[in-house]
Amino acid sequence: SGNRKSIISSTKIQKSNAKVQVDNSDLPRPVQQFDDGGLKEKACPDISMTVNLIQVGARINHLEHVMKEKSTSLEEEVDIETKEAVRHEIRNLRRTRDCLDEQRHILVTKFNKDKVLSKVEERKFLECDEAIEAIDVAIEYKNILICGKVSENMGEKKNEEILLARLSKMSLNEMKSLLCKYFQRVIDLRESGRKMEAQIAVLDQTTETQQLKIQTLSNALQQAFLESEQRLVLAQRDQQEKLHILYRHFIDDTSGMSSSGCSSESYLQSKIKTLKLQLFEMERKLIELTDGSLQSRSPPALTIPQQNLKQLDKSSPSTSGTTKVTREKNKIIIQQQKTKKPKK
Repeated sequence: SGNRKSIISSTKIQKSNAKVQVDNSDLPRPVQQFDDGGLKEKACPDISMTVNLIQVGARINHLEHVMKEKSTSLEEEVDIETKEAVRHEIRNLRRTRDCLDEQRHILVTKFNKDKVLSKVEERKFLECDEAIEAIDVAIEYKNILICGKVSENMGEKKNEEILLARLSKMSLNEMKSLLCKYFQRVIDLRESGRKMEAQIAVLDQTTETQQLKIQTLSNALQQAFLESEQRLVLAQRDQQEKLHILYRHFIDDTSGMSSSGCSSESYLQSKIKTLKLQLFEMERKLIELTDGSLQSRSPPALTIPQQNLKQLDKSSPSTSGTTKVTREKNKIIIQQQKTKKPKK
């Protein structure tokens, strides 16, 4: 920079001397004799003056060219020195990052081995992680300075300039305390974030467990419903079979009575009452077996074969009538209307 200033000052002095010489050439000269010798004496100084001016101009141009070259070389040297200093800072930052990375690796190894960390160790892990991230950002910024790249986000650049302008008004101690405060604030936020993530993981696990329980209960309920349906169908079949057996016994008894000639109305009524009691007992057992499932279902229609009715009609020679079988809720009612046959 000192050489540059001296070169600039020397060029200014030479330019001022040249101007003075030009101004002196414009001054009026004493009138001389208009003979041949006088003209020659007058022309020689003018020619020498123009030659001097040309030489001075060439000298000035040469000095300007040399000055530009030296200024560019000085700028390149300054740029090289600056880049070298930035590279040295990057190397120091990388060393610091390696140390922090080793500490974080030790904590990760301990966590993988013991599956748990103390609060101090967990906070130390977060501090190492955040410091490594900040160092990575600083290294990236310094690499951008070395490469000479310009940020494309002009809005962010303006905000950064405003922030830097405000920070530049603070003292060094104030900036250090502010940086430490915000660093601890970031660590606290990350620690609370990790706690919330752990709580969310526990809640997700609880939700999955409850969903599995609900699915298991729904499957068990469906299986129980199917089993109850099967038991109900089997009970209905059993009831139908027992009813047919009872009707068969009844027909056999009535046919035996008609063949022996001892048919009586009182015996038939007692037999019907006995059958009703047996049917009522069978239906009660069926209700107990199906746990009230028959109340929500419509029972199948009960039909008596016409042949059985004819046999009943034949079994009572002195009386004739119609037999009506009805069902009310859980009871079967057999009604027989008797009419005396006219004697032939």
